[in-house]
Amino acid sequence: MKLSLVLGAAFVLSPLIVLGDFLPYEYGSFTTTCTNNTLKLNFNGNINIDKDSLISDSIECIIIHSSKVNFQDGCFDRLPNLKHLEVQVTSLYRNNVFNNGNFTNIVELKVSCIEKDYVTDLMLNAIYPSLEYLDLSDNSIRIQNSFAYSFPNLTYLNLSMNAISSAENFYSLYNLKYLDLSYNKLGGFKWKGRNTLLSLMLDYNQITNIGNSYYNTINLDGLYNLVNLSVVGNTINNISPYAFTDTVNLQILDLSRNSLTKLASSTFESMKYLKVLLADNNQFDMIPSMSLNITTLSLNCNIITNITNSSLVNLPKLRKLSLEGNNIAYIMPDAFQSQILLEELYLNDNHLSYLPVNWYKPMQNLRLLDVSGNKFSMLEFITQASDMPVTSLYVERNPLEFVQWSTFQTIPKNMTVYLNIGADRSVPLCK
Repeated sequence: MKLSLVLGAAFVLSPLIVLGDFLPYEYGSFTTTCTNNTLKLNFNGNINIDKDSLISDSIECIIIHSSKVNFQDGCFDRLPNLKHLEVQVTSLYRNNVFNNGNFTNIVELKVSCIEKDYVTDLMLNAIYPSLEYLDLSDNSIRIQNSFAYSFPNLTYLNLSMNAISSAENFYSLYNLKYLDLSYNKLGGFKWKGRNTLLSLMLDYNQITNIGNSYYNTINLDGLYNLVNLSVVGNTINNISPYAFTDTVNLQILDLSRNSLTKLASSTFESMKYLKVLLADNNQFDMIPSMSLNITTLSLNCNIITNITNSSLVNLPKLRKLSLEGNNIAYIMPDAFQSQILLEELYLNDNHLSYLPVNWYKPMQNLRLLDVSGNKFSMLEFITQASDMPVTSLYVERNPLEFVQWSTFQTIPKNMTVYLNIGADRSVPLCK
């Protein structure tokens, strides 16, 4: 047993959920792809680029920062290996980034503007026949015409943080796999294009329902290949029991920061491949009844009061369970009877004062337990026997006044206990 004392230091531990581990696609970014053979052009004023301005057989990436960029037709014809282009301008309205030029070889394009005081109507005239990755995030733009003519082979489209109110202009992007429309003005979403989408991000829009025929709803019909769906930060208060009937291949579902209070037990029946379910910051007063093969479940910052013997019985494949910041005061003795694979359990910032005898027995794979910020007055109410499998135990921010010498006889030899005396949470967990 190792005892760790951290005097007066603040310590915050949160479950690590790396969504990228589950996503089936990989795209380069300008920070990684533009490390070699890169040309950077920084101008305080305007720049004019014609077909004789840039000549190179080796340049793969160009980064341009200027007030205004004037691209002439054929301006990149003498750069046969150019694949990545990033343009930052003062205003999209006063620039012709998308109005001239036939950018034959470019695979990745990122365009951003500095001035965002007004909404810009983006009109597209240029053709990008090889473009697969397009990032137009944080530009305060609206889309007034179809993308299909300009981007016939686009697979990745990031339009987050703009002023888009409809997805209709993107249906004709027949190869699109990744679509990010977060932080826009969407009141609803229904995909009418080909069934190619793998990832759909609709965070922080104006959506209130999933799968119902109401206003402001998401309709997921036909999205058979969808793997990742995120609807964080809307005002969703209702999900139809049949909402996910077609999303049979979904692996990640993020419902966090909405207004959900309950879910029908049949809601997720069709999703046999779902691995991660996140529903933090909602209004659940109990763990929703579900039968799933998920490995990660997060219900942080709800109003759950207890964990019963039936709460988790149909979730036998869980490896990470996070219930931070609820009102949990009681855990029934057999609450974790089915969690034989569980490795990480986060119960911090609840109202627990004891754990039932032998509660951990089914969980011989449990390695991390966080009960920080509860009401435990004695360490023995947590560490009950020397056969407890936990190797990292976090108990800071509990009213522990002392640890009896006899306690050290029962604490497992391989367990590290983090007391973190004097620690306090400077930022509220569930603000």
